[in-house]
Amino acid sequence: MSHLSNYLPISARIKSLSDAAIVSAQLANGFYKVPRLQAKVLAGEAYKISQQIAHFFRCYHATLPLAASAIDAESQDLHATIARVNDDPINNIELTGTNIIELQVLDSRILHALSSSQERLVSLTERALQHLQWTILCDETVRGKWQAAFGSGELDCEKLGMVHLLWHGIFAFKTDGGKARSDLVAGEITREATAAAEGLVLTEWKLLHKEKPEKILAKALTQAKAYKSGHLGGTELHEVRYIVLVSEKQQSMPIDVVDGGIVYRYINISVDPYTLSKAAAKTG
Repeated sequence: MSHLSNYLPISARIKSLSDAAIVSAQLANGFYKVPRLQAKVLAGEAYKISQQIAHFFRCYHATLPLAASAIDAESQDLHATIARVNDDPINNIELTGTNIIELQVLDSRILHALSSSQERLVSLTERALQHLQWTILCDETVRGKWQAAFGSGELDCEKLGMVHLLWHGIFAFKTDGGKARSDLVAGEITREATAAAEGLVLTEWKLLHKEKPEKILAKALTQAKAYKSGHLGGTELHEVRYIVLVSEKQQSMPIDVVDGGIVYRYINISVDPYTLSKAAAKTG
């Protein structure tokens, strides 16, 4: 589920609060004349919503788009203000109305940040990678292709991975000396090659045989960091880069690395996976 999908119920709650406040003000012929009991209800609901927003940012702060993360500090300030008003709503009726307006403005900014093309590309990429792992687990033919590619080498796995990602609208590319190139299937990146994709995503694919995963992942991280965003003829995911470790069995992955405003995310693809329940026990 995307960040936008997780946030939409909060947005709907803000709209409902705004509608309730308008009805109260109309019936009272002015918000400052709203009955005390209604003012208390509105202030309490505003406080609960601000708590939800604070919880949302706590849960997803590390993976939110940069534009959304930048709003977090403002949401904390608003939450503190709403909390003070909620302590004495009867004597702060007009401030309650102001807080509701501020919640609407904050809601609009969060929705805009979460609806960006960057957020959509993250959601598409992670759905594609999860779909890939589950397909390998469930489809014997696909599993056989990936096992053969795993035995052949990194390039064959990259090609299969790129084809799968393109099926989900993602054009995967990798780096060569800090410059973008697609050695995954078609060679050089061209505008024609990316025209059918919703966006371009940097991926570094590595194979794990008998080596220590830490060493391989460190090398991949260095390569991913070397890339400087360029003009690739399409919408490029700037905020997240993916390091994909292909292994025989599932492996535990390190937590994300955040450097220079870019998230480097580790993904494991197993070509001979345990069932989902066994994998949780092995890697948990």
